[in-house]
Parts: sequence; C-alpha cells; structure tokens
Amino acid sequence: MLYMAVQRHYVPVRPAGPPTEVEVYLNVFNLIGIESSRETFTLNADITLVWHDPNLAWDSRRANFTQIYLPAEMVWRPDVGILNSARDVVNKNWVDMFPVKVRCNSNTNRTAIVTWRMSQLFIVRCELKMFYFPFDSQTCSLDVGTLASTLKQIKMTGGRTYKSISVISLSNSSIFTLVGHEIHYPTSTFAGLIQATSAVSFALKMKRLPPYYVFNFIMPCMLLSLVGLMTMCLPCECGEKMTLLICVLVAFTVLQLIISDIVPHSSTIPLLGIYVNLSFILTAASLASTTIVQWMYHKEDTHPLSPRMRYFIFTILGRACRIRRPTPSTSSPEVSEDLELRAHCPSGSMSRRVQTITPGQDTQNKAEGPRKGITRALLSYLGCMMTELHAVRRQTVNADVVGEVKAEWRAASRVVERFFLIFFTCCICLIFIILLLILPYNTQTKNVNAATC
Repeated sequence: MLYMAVQRHYVPVRPAGPPTEVEVYLNVFNLIGIESSRETFTLNADITLVWHDPNLAWDSRRANFTQIYLPAEMVWRPDVGILNSARDVVNKNWVDMFPVKVRCNSNTNRTAIVTWRMSQLFIVRCELKMFYFPFDSQTCSLDVGTLASTLKQIKMTGGRTYKSISVISLSNSSIFTLVGHEIHYPTSTFAGLIQATSAVSFALKMKRLPPYYVFNFIMPCMLLSLVGLMTMCLPCECGEKMTLLICVLVAFTVLQLIISDIVPHSSTIPLLGIYVNLSFILTAASLASTTIVQWMYHKEDTHPLSPRMRYFIFTILGRACRIRRPTPSTSSPEVSEDLELRAHCPSGSMSRRVQTITPGQDTQNKAEGPRKGITRALLSYLGCMMTELHAVRRQTVNADVVGEVKAEWRAASRVVERFFLIFFTCCICLIFIILLLILPYNTQTKNVNAATC
C-alpha cells in the first residue's frame, strides 16, 4: 500500500513511450434544462475514466482476487476537469466521494485496468442559438480534458469497450428531448501551456418542447392582435375604442418584458420576439389610424372635401373596400338661387321698414289718394315679409349644407376605417403565415451519432 501511495505522484508512462490513453465514458441520467438568460446547460450524469497502470499490476494467479477498490487519493489519477464548466473546473469532492476500481488484466499481468467513476450535477456553458425560439434545437457539449498534462503525456480517447455516450438510463424531460449525440476530440492550449492538451467533447443535441410557450406566449399575442382589430369594428360614437387599444398596447409591453427575461441578452433576436414586436407596431399603427378616423368623424369644421381627396377616398378606396359613394348634394343650386334672390330683393328687416315711413310721407300719401297710399304701404310690408322669408330659407339651406358636409366627412371616415381594417387584417394574417413557414415544423431532425460512439 505504501508503494501505491507513492505512485500517485507519477504518470504511468515511460519517457520514450507512447502517452497514457485514458478512455472517457458518459452516462446521461437526466436533462435538467437550459437556462437561456445565462446560457448554461444542466444535466445529471456520470463520467467514467479508464486507463492502464503498470505500476499497480499483480499476479492474479498467486493472489485470490482479480479486482480491488482503493481510495482515490492513494492512486495516480489523470488531472482531468470539465473545461467548459460554469462553476469549478475540478470538483474537489471527487477524490473523497468516489473510490478507484483496480482490476487485474486477464490477458497479461504486466498492467492493471483502473476505473474511476464520478457522478454529479454538471452545469456547463452552452452557446445558444435562439432565433427559432421556442421551436429551436440546441447542441450543448460537455468537454472533459486534461488541465496540465500535455498531449504527449495523456491522450483522451472515446470508449473502446462499449459506447462512449450512454442514454439508456435517461429519464423523460418536460422541456427538452434528446435527438442525437456525437463525440469530438478538440485540442487546446489550456492554462497558457505552449503544448496542446487533450480533451474529449460530448455533444448532445436537444430539441425544445414548445407547447408551454405556444399556450403562454404565441396564443395570447394572437388574441391581443385580434382584440386590436375588433376595436376598429366599434362605431365611432363609442368612446372606449381608444381606451381599449391603449390597454392592448400595455399588454404587449408586459409580454415583451417577459420574453426579454427568458431569452439571452445577445444581438440575435428570436423569432417570437420579432412576432411580438411586429404585433405591437401594428397595434400602435391601428391606434394612430383610429385617431385619424375619430378626427374625421367628429370634425366640426364645415370645410368640404377637396375634389382630389373626394376622388381618392370615394373612388379609389371606396372601390377597393366595396363601399358605394354617397349621392351628390343638390343644395348648391338652391344656395346660388337664394343668393340671386337676395340681390334683387330689398334688404332690411321689418322693423326698419316700418321706421322708414315718416309722418310727412304718410301725409303726402294721404294727399295723393287713399288707394295709392294703401298700395304703397302694402307693397312695403310685402317686401319686408319676402326679405324675412328669404333669410329664413337661407339659414335653412345653410344648415342643410353644413349637415351634408359633415355627412360627407363621416362617410369618408367610414371608408378610411374600412380600409385600415382590411389592411391590418391582411398584415396580421401575412405575418402569421410567414411565421408558420419560417418555423422548422417540417424539417427532419438528424440524429447525429459519431462513428466512434
């Protein structure tokens, strides 16, 4: 035992011989999940290291045993660690918790097979590609490599006896499902060494299960977009249109805040975030269009529509929206006729006409003759009555003209509102169709298995 305790400080390799080959096996128990905001991957697995050590060999024919378990601190172990670990690269509890199994080689008694199995919860860093979130597939790796020993001293290899990656004991996960795995052999200059070190990278390809995100993010976003469209179907007399649209904008803002906490803070914007932002922009545009429609409908100015605007709204937009143009107004000739009659008729009110007849004129009229004076007085009073009648008619015609101008503006607001409703409906449907086409629903996921596994 003392001899073996001393041997833990030496590498079991001759100076001029080949490097010590260390076989690495990975047995995955559970995929805990991926924390997107921190870009870390958590899994429960164990790592098994197997190497040959001639210093621990014994003659199994003389001894009555072929294998023995020793404390890890008494035996030489390769200086391995998790190179891409989000926590400590080397877990100090490995030596105290997991013993080393030493088995005599049955083919020859010149070497012993050493097996060291370590199990724990691994948290590794993983570069995430979140564009297709939540319909994405991620490939995360667990890199096991030497820390100080160079490639000439220790060579990390995959399993030779059985598969390097075992998923037989893998339990089902409600977030991700494992669709493939492969093994790589990268070399690096870890810890500033000039010579390359050896490592084994176990790549696990996982596909996210999207039902949770569909029912909690995509469907509410679609329903909010439909609510924003339904507000444009409300009549302009309803005062809750603007309030409802503002509430929808606030709901979109809260949804964006929730999504920003889930996805990592990187330059890549996920497709779900793009969809929510486009829906937010369309809702804001519908709020602006509703403001324009409300202004046109409740316009107090009696200025009529210009011919170009009337042609654009009622002819172009009206035909596109299949809305008939209102009948042209017939009050304009009456207004011109009224103005013409006003020019030929005497002006002034009845009270002013009565005041213009002085006593001298009345005496002169009596002198001229009773009939002639009475005739002039009647004509004067009839002229005053006609003037008042024309004034009443003019006010009535003006009121009708103002009403027709307002009716024309309201008809124009209905055409514009119908156009915006059709436009925003087409935009929302187009965005949703593009989202369905871009999402990798029909792509066949490749189960990549390396030949060395």
